[in-house]
Amino acid sequence: CSTLAPFQLLDLERIVSLDHSKHFFNRLLGEKARSLLTAMLERQKAALPPNDPRLAGTMAQVALAYLTAGDYDRAVPLARVCLEIREKAMPGHWLTENARSMLGGALCDQKKCAEAEPLLIAACEGMGGGRCDDPASGEDSSDRSTRATREALRGARGRG
Repeated sequence: CSTLAPFQLLDLERIVSLDHSKHFFNRLLGEKARSLLTAMLERQKAALPPNDPRLAGTMAQVALAYLTAGDYDRAVPLARVCLEIREKAMPGHWLTENARSMLGGALCDQKKCAEAEPLLIAACEGMGGGRCDDPASGEDSSDRSTRATREALRGARGRG
């Protein structure tokens, strides 16, 4: 693939570790990017303990690449394992809530709203952390996030 040639001399793990590069890499190269990310994940699985948060980070990137392509059969299992690792290694961390949100969103996209709802609500509440009161409305940001999540789920149910 001639599109890949400029990247072959670079350390692909370093490229995908940069936030902006992740999205660029996935969109530019499509299936080739997913294949390379999957190969990187397999190398990490061989080198790292199965509960290592770095492994969960790579799983999240591979899952996101598959979600972007609409390949839920590959994305959802990775997102589940990513969340399991992060729940044990990083409880309460925003990356754990991000993984919970990614899995919930993927399930919602598949019209599995009953399974998605508790994940998405927990992610919103977890991301809220402390209370951020809004004097104009009398509610806090986690209340608004939870309400928005419930509205999105109702919309997904309506499209199903």
